[in-house]
Amino acid sequence: MVVYRERQQFFSKLAHRYSPSTLSAMSLLREDEIDLDLILELIVHICSSEPEGSILCFLRGWGDISKLDAMISDNAFFASDRFVVIPLHSMIQMSDQRRVFERPPLGVRKIVIATSIAETSITIDDVVYVINSGWSKEQRFDELVGLSSLLPVRTSKANNHQRRGRSGRVAPGVCFHLFSSLVNSTLADSQLPEMLRTSLNEVVLKIKALKQGKAEPFLARAMNPPSPFAVRRAIVSLQQLTALDEMEELTPLGAHLAHLPVEPHIGKMILFGAMLSCLDPVLTIAASLGFKEPFQYPLNRQREVDRIRERLSYGEESDHAVLVNAFKGWEESLAMGNEHRYCRDHFLSRSTLKMIAQMKGQFAALLHNAGFIKVASPFDIDANRNSDNWKLVRAVLVAGLYPHVAKVTKLPSRKRTRPPLLSTDSFKRVVFHVSSINAQKKDLSSGWLVYHKMVKTADICIYDATLVTPYSLLFFGGKLKRKESRGGVEVLLVDDWIKIHSPFKVGYLIEDLRAQLDEVLRRKIISPTMELRAAERRLETAPSTEEEKVGQLLHSIIDLLTNEVHTVAPEDLPESAGSADGDYDAEFGDDWMPAVPSPGAYGDKVLLTYHGSPVPPS
Repeated sequence: MVVYRERQQFFSKLAHRYSPSTLSAMSLLREDEIDLDLILELIVHICSSEPEGSILCFLRGWGDISKLDAMISDNAFFASDRFVVIPLHSMIQMSDQRRVFERPPLGVRKIVIATSIAETSITIDDVVYVINSGWSKEQRFDELVGLSSLLPVRTSKANNHQRRGRSGRVAPGVCFHLFSSLVNSTLADSQLPEMLRTSLNEVVLKIKALKQGKAEPFLARAMNPPSPFAVRRAIVSLQQLTALDEMEELTPLGAHLAHLPVEPHIGKMILFGAMLSCLDPVLTIAASLGFKEPFQYPLNRQREVDRIRERLSYGEESDHAVLVNAFKGWEESLAMGNEHRYCRDHFLSRSTLKMIAQMKGQFAALLHNAGFIKVASPFDIDANRNSDNWKLVRAVLVAGLYPHVAKVTKLPSRKRTRPPLLSTDSFKRVVFHVSSINAQKKDLSSGWLVYHKMVKTADICIYDATLVTPYSLLFFGGKLKRKESRGGVEVLLVDDWIKIHSPFKVGYLIEDLRAQLDEVLRRKIISPTMELRAAERRLETAPSTEEEKVGQLLHSIIDLLTNEVHTVAPEDLPESAGSADGDYDAEFGDDWMPAVPSPGAYGDKVLLTYHGSPVPPS
């Protein structure tokens, strides 16, 4: 950060080199933000005074690109066919991105407005002029609250060197750095190491798998060691995922996750997708979250994309269902020979969809090698018997995404266009990002949701969400506690903040099923060939083989998760606007669960004695 005194000293040293008018103009330059008006004037200057050659302008992100593109369109100087303006961003359609490599006709100036994607990932060989704003956006992980933020940051000296190198690849070029040498002297030599700006979950899990002892002293020996707090945050996150126990040792689940070369949450999701026989949709979601979603957002067509996404949800309150349905539609279009038309009409990237398909195949091969599915294919018949059961898929999402849980606290007034208000265990006020299909909903069927990506911008925003039901949170959530019990109803707490009212003994039932499933995973480590496949129906007699016992256990879990009818107690939803915020007129209270469906199916000791304790008798 450059302080006032340093600026004064800097300008006094330049007094003999530059005219008073130049120094006066320099003193007015706001170097703590991007000046788009200055960039526009510089582009006009290059176009009117400099020889032929394309222009590449580096900005922070999509917001800056949109604004500058609009400013150029509104400027009378560019109201001719002598200019072609091409935004370049990862959200832009691939066909539009390819335009940056096309050389314009003689007498036409190409102006590319880009993020740091044009810094090293691609080379545009006809660029002669580079405008470097000196800014970019960088993913930073806040270890205090476990939140990723996409923050505007000053580029490093190494970044600026790369940007300068983009000019004049095939001819002499010019780079305009829009910051002073004083600011340049304060810049870091290189970008912050990735270990210091991302979550350490995968790193800590690998340390445990390699039996390197405690994670904190091991990572303290790194060249750029992360803070002890960041390491502790990763350990707590893995414990919430039930990959580590209270002694920081691998659980049976953690041992399996450690052998999957994917982020632990994604790994848990695909494991449970295989065990509960809903593999294909879960692999689609896992691949999309692990890589990127296939939707593209052409400039000024955001609302069209939003309408397509809403249509692809087919009434489900889930951004993840949109991904599944979009991918399924693409597979059908491939079979019918109209892939290009389908992708064009639905604003989908063919290359991203193909990458997702490849990743699904790789995930299936990993599951096959670990003995979780019979055939190394996402379409394994036995692994997809429940793939049309969206309730079960939602429960598997809880298994993978927990503890990324949010509570719906307020619903918007029907007269307003505000998004519902949410909260998490760390933040009291969270909202859906505008791109989420849930952002403009006035009614939601559940008070709970899971998400993959939450980023702090102007607000704390959840980008993708699926509404889920209480049983899935109780079964796949964190540590379960039972509090007071009155009138046949008990209060269940998950990780001390998710509060659910439940019929008596449901807590015992879920604890027992969770313990039995953990035992199954432990035995799977010892015996990799052990088959994990849910039975298609409940046996009337006691299971006689190990395979039947496991099959009945998984069948009971599936039945529990999919037969639940979610309810919210009427007294927890006010009839009138009781909120201090006039834009909201309904507040969610704690969730209530109905009686366990088919009581005999879960109270039967035949099913609940795989490793010991049955549900306590009435």
